[in-house]
Amino acid sequence: MKYLWLIALLGTIHASVGKPTGNNANCGKLPDLTTSKRIVGGNESQQGLWPWQAAVLFNNKPFCGGVIINEHWIATGARCLKKKGPFRFSRGVSSTNSGPSMDPKLLTVALGEHKLGVKESFEQIKNVQQIISHPHFNFSFDKNKLLFVDNDVALLKLSTPATFDTFVKPIIMT
Repeated sequence: MKYLWLIALLGTIHASVGKPTGNNANCGKLPDLTTSKRIVGGNESQQGLWPWQAAVLFNNKPFCGGVIINEHWIATGARCLKKKGPFRFSRGVSSTNSGPSMDPKLLTVALGEHKLGVKESFEQIKNVQQIISHPHFNFSFDKNKLLFVDNDVALLKLSTPATFDTFVKPIIMT
């Protein structure tokens, strides 16, 4: 029951844009990890190897990650999007607060990102139109220590749809 709202919302989003055709032709495919390079211990991955990943940017600086659901929606952590979230706490303050979401106009999302801080021709930078956080998102933080996080999921609606290509694809949700 905890995630029923998200399942219903994702189902609605998926149905509203249609289903992928041709064996999930537009979805990102998990690479063969036996031959692929991954970012482990500082090793660089190949461009386009993780096309469903997104970087959530605040003031053009990455501060959270996300995953592409479809051309309109990105899933991310709700803690990233709160005015008073774990990344924006006053030190030494004890609190449990889901609080209001930040203004979506302050956020952008980078799709197809490979090297942070380097503008590459295949990147897509999208504005965020809407933030939907889990209605029961909650956390407790005390003296620089995160005590717990519940229902830490949120959706970002992009202002313009993503264009799927070699470097930008939705994650497979089957």
